Amino acid sequence: MGSTGWFKSILAGARGIAKQPIQNELTDGFPWSSPYLYYSFREPFLSVKTGCKLGFGQISNQSCFSIASKMPENGVIFSDGIEQDAIEFNAGVVAYISISSRVGHLIKK
Repeated sequence: MGSTGWFKSILAGARGIAKQPIQNELTDGFPWSSPYLYYSFREPFLSVKTGCKLGFGQISNQSCFSIASKMPENGVIFSDGIEQDAIEFNAGVVAYISISSRVGHLIKK
């Protein structure tokens, strides 16, 4: 829930940084009812020094991933910028990311 709005925000930020229109199949985001989501890591940055090779991608029912923290302290995972929902993510913790079997429904009034 909330991933489509978050994704549009990421795209808007990229367009602002590039200072030019960015056009591709994701320009308008993705449908709210999609059976997948996109993820993006803010840190660590992709580099030889950090060893980070994965920074952006898609998760579906057929794909998931795990990530291990190497941060000694103050590591967090949170969604949609809601800091109160943060999960501690310090050294030794492994997070398994997948699509939930529970489905949200959009109700318009």
